[in-house]
Amino acid sequence: MKTHLSILTLLFLLTYLFIIHAEKYHPLRISDNVAFDAKVRFLKDNNQRLLSSDTAIIGSSMGLINLHGATLEETSKKINRIINISSWGEQVLQVEQELHLIEDNKIIKYVIYPIQMEDFSFDRLHDIDFAEVKKYINGEFTLYPYNRVFLNIFSFLKAFYNYKSYHQTDHRYPSLLFDQTGGINYRIYGNNIEQERWMKNQAYGFNMKNFSALKRIAKNLETKNIKFIVVTTPLRLPLLETSPKWRKQFEEFTRLMEKTVAESNFHYLDLHHKLLLGDELFADSSHVNYEGSVLLAEKVASFVDTI
Repeated sequence: MKTHLSILTLLFLLTYLFIIHAEKYHPLRISDNVAFDAKVRFLKDNNQRLLSSDTAIIGSSMGLINLHGATLEETSKKINRIINISSWGEQVLQVEQELHLIEDNKIIKYVIYPIQMEDFSFDRLHDIDFAEVKKYINGEFTLYPYNRVFLNIFSFLKAFYNYKSYHQTDHRYPSLLFDQTGGINYRIYGNNIEQERWMKNQAYGFNMKNFSALKRIAKNLETKNIKFIVVTTPLRLPLLETSPKWRKQFEEFTRLMEKTVAESNFHYLDLHHKLLLGDELFADSSHVNYEGSVLLAEKVASFVDTI
């Protein structure tokens, strides 16, 4: 019995030592989204930027890829420093939760939320303790993320061995190679474009809880005197023209956003209809490439300067 207990104790200690060692090379798996986990690690490593930025970009991959943070900083007369807390695949309900990550920053003036219709499709929440995650980001003592990894060690091992080769590049999907602001510069052109994503036109429908969450985000930021800017980012026009179901859903999304804007108090910029971008600026059906993200950032910077 004592021998078995000793072996279990040794395995327990070795597992925790491996987790601590592996943390140098891979974000701790505290959620079911490796992109969110990677962003938590980025915020921990860039805590000074997190606390000293006057502008936050939030959202899904639309915020992660479609808005070039450095261009916003350089172009806007009002924005000084940006922190991008966006992650791949996040629904509005999850983004609402993630606002906890910037609540310790007392100088935030602007929150920018690039969106597209797929951000409003599912009833999905993070099953994590954000108070403990904030402790980890701030360098405070907490065992919470390590315990999460320990309980999901096989998932962590699988992700660990694939992380560097799969995610640490700017020319494949889904990249997690963050720039200094926390965004991703998507340099996907020519043969690196995946045809499946280039032609992706699934119509997932909408879960109205996400539109309600957007209204709550707006109200929450208004109480803190933070200006909230929501930006609809572009879709590929040729794909919209040849995909009746996808086009119909986007028309419905446009209508729902107009209704939400009328019922809320936030600043809204529809860059899809304003710009009508050509395919040369896209990396896939809903994400722009690096040049496209620079153009979108310039337009958003001009918009922010008018507020």
